[in-house]
Amino acid sequence: MCSEENYKFNNYSISPGDITYININFSSKVGCKYDQLSVIWKWFTNNKWIMFAVFFVLGLTFCFAGRAMIKATLCFLGVIISAFVIIYIFYSTFLKRDTELWIVWVVLGGAVLVGLLLGFILQKYSKVGAFALAGWGGFTLGLILYNTFAYKIVGGSAAGYWCFIIGCALVMGILGYFLHDHIIIQCTALFGSFLAVYGVGLVAGHYPNPFTIQEMIKNGVLDNIDPLYYAYLGGNLVLYIAGCVVQYRHKKKYPDNNYEEKMRMRRRRGRY
Repeated sequence: MCSEENYKFNNYSISPGDITYININFSSKVGCKYDQLSVIWKWFTNNKWIMFAVFFVLGLTFCFAGRAMIKATLCFLGVIISAFVIIYIFYSTFLKRDTELWIVWVVLGGAVLVGLLLGFILQKYSKVGAFALAGWGGFTLGLILYNTFAYKIVGGSAAGYWCFIIGCALVMGILGYFLHDHIIIQCTALFGSFLAVYGVGLVAGHYPNPFTIQEMIKNGVLDNIDPLYYAYLGGNLVLYIAGCVVQYRHKKKYPDNNYEEKMRMRRRRGRY
């Protein structure tokens, strides 16, 4: 079942099979749709403390030092985008629930290698990197807005869900191409705060999965967002504002964003 709460079963029937087995058929609005993608969310749940640590550390790093560590940020972004897209597509197409574990790790390793190459490209071509970073920030904004109120407008339509999310990503990507520094600060602070808070939500509960909520609404499992989600949203907002403040202070101190180069120069001087 998709909920730990008690729900009534409808249209149930019991029919004897043989001596060993009895067949029980029932229906309930909280029955789970279990497809290939469900393996990913189940893995997240089974390893929630590991994912919490990874998401929380990476989230705070993006939130407070996204601009200062722009090369590392773009490299990690390449890995995150690549892993997300490749694993999502693979599990939506030919990888099955009973796929051997070593195949999953090979796919993940390949995604990381492709991501490192993508990260290199994003670093080398700054405008492309700014567009990708801003677009990912817009993607994150779309997820947050959908969970907050847009689900009431868009409903359970898969096309509406993805059009809304991708639309936010494109708008922010275009803005990032022209408003480089400001959008980088805003988007890294937003994505970092979202990642850190989502990590907390994995272990604390009551945080709706932004990638399955559309399906839950469509199937009538979910009518309204858990009110505790808005406490997470408040934490998300506070962390986002704090990240922007820290990064704008850094921008004032290093307007040309040569922080990484200065750190390398200091380390070189320390050797001699």
